[in-house]
Amino acid sequence: MTESRRLGVAVLTFIALGMPFQAFSVAWPTVAEEMNVTLGTYGNLMIPGSVGYGIMTLAGAGLVRRFGVGRLISTCAWAVALVWIGYTQAQDFNHLLFLAFAAGVAGGGLDVGLNSFAALEMSPRGMNMLHAGFGVGAAVGPAIMTISLAGAGGWKPGIVVIASLVAGIAAVLTITRKWWGITERPDEAPTVKSSRRFSVPIVLAMGLFFLYSGVEVGSGNWAFTLLHEGRNVNEAMAGTAVTLFWLALTASRALLGWLGHRFEVQKVLIVSVWGTLVSLLLLWWAPTPWIGFVALLGAGFSLGPVFPLQTSLVPQRFGRKVAPRVVGLQVFSANIGVLTLPWMIGRTVDGIGIETIGGVLAIGAALLVACDTALRRSTGEKRAPITS
Repeated sequence: MTESRRLGVAVLTFIALGMPFQAFSVAWPTVAEEMNVTLGTYGNLMIPGSVGYGIMTLAGAGLVRRFGVGRLISTCAWAVALVWIGYTQAQDFNHLLFLAFAAGVAGGGLDVGLNSFAALEMSPRGMNMLHAGFGVGAAVGPAIMTISLAGAGGWKPGIVVIASLVAGIAAVLTITRKWWGITERPDEAPTVKSSRRFSVPIVLAMGLFFLYSGVEVGSGNWAFTLLHEGRNVNEAMAGTAVTLFWLALTASRALLGWLGHRFEVQKVLIVSVWGTLVSLLLLWWAPTPWIGFVALLGAGFSLGPVFPLQTSLVPQRFGRKVAPRVVGLQVFSANIGVLTLPWMIGRTVDGIGIETIGGVLAIGAALLVACDTALRRSTGEKRAPITS
């Protein structure tokens, strides 16, 4: 078994993680109408999903030690497929709430298991390729759903197709579960020397992941509603814009996986967070639809490198021994961000109007810039190429 084959399977797994959640954001206006709930209720639906996700990410380090990465991620991938099939059988919004919790548990285990493995066993370039897989899934999911909505079958056939693809990836993970052992090797001297469970750098890292994931998922989940319901862009074009957002996010990660040795990690991260802020301010302002499309594309491209590069820095910053715990805390914080910012957007949509989506996203991006700056200063780490 070569490293390239293992990386390929890992990328497929992150495709499985990215497809269903983002596809459902495109389906949501139709689902909300069928379930007789408001568009803003989407934020309420995310609460049980985030609770399930949070439980699994906090327990992630212990689950990795007890069961191993291979068994954990293969089991969780099967669970993701089964839960999303369950979505097509839901009779009312209460059923969706239960399924959202189950989807969160399954997705959280898959996420923390693979991120812990990648932080310890993959280079930053490999980490970018891995997370590019999530972007592929996040782009393919809305594309499948857009096609499904355009046909006579509505949203449910799209979910069935996506769940079937996830099941195929789960089968591959089951066959290859012995590939995912973590190598025992001496710990390197971490950049941050602190025995405290929640040192300032760890808290800042958690805050950064909270803000990043809230902005990313908030942009992906609410852009369709902003363009279609708020700015009268037709359904197909709005769905295409969301697909392009995720494709741009994927492209920046794939580009760093290919050419990352030419760039320094810290410079890439600085450009990424500032590019996100500028793009989302432009999306908020957008006087014409095409400017909104360009801004959404820029936000996706800028956001792409942040999660993988920040995760790959964990062993260097905090040491290999505690890396799974820190990764778990970061993914947990990301999960809370996924819940909080989109929920806030939902409340402002119902209370003020759809155009507030852009403003909330821009404020989140500004806070992300501030948190990234504080984290870099607190660690004092040296700049290094992405291949290091």
